Amino acid sequence: LNLPAIDWTNGPVAFRATQAEHWLRYTGELWDAQLVPLVDSFLAGATVTSFEIDYIHPERMKDMEQGVAIWNEKRLYQLNVLSDTVGKRMKEAVQNL
Repeated sequence: LNLPAIDWTNGPVAFRATQAEHWLRYTGELWDAQLVPLVDSFLAGATVTSFEIDYIHPERMKDMEQGVAIWNEKRLYQLNVLSDTVGKRMKEAVQNL
């Protein structure tokens, strides 16, 4: 797809009003609701870019989550949702090239 390298897990997204249709049309309710429209916007010709934010995840939070089954399950769930939605959309786009 030639989508540039971006931080898919960083929350803030900004887009031009002309691209709003992609977010308004998409019916996802989780993380996919931010990312599938981003892919669709890119496929429609929008420029997608990313920039680094000076953020360091708190060690305390990492220590609380690491190795704890419920957090592992949550992260796996998140990855599966993204694979089933964003991954699916990207695969469809590649097939339609």
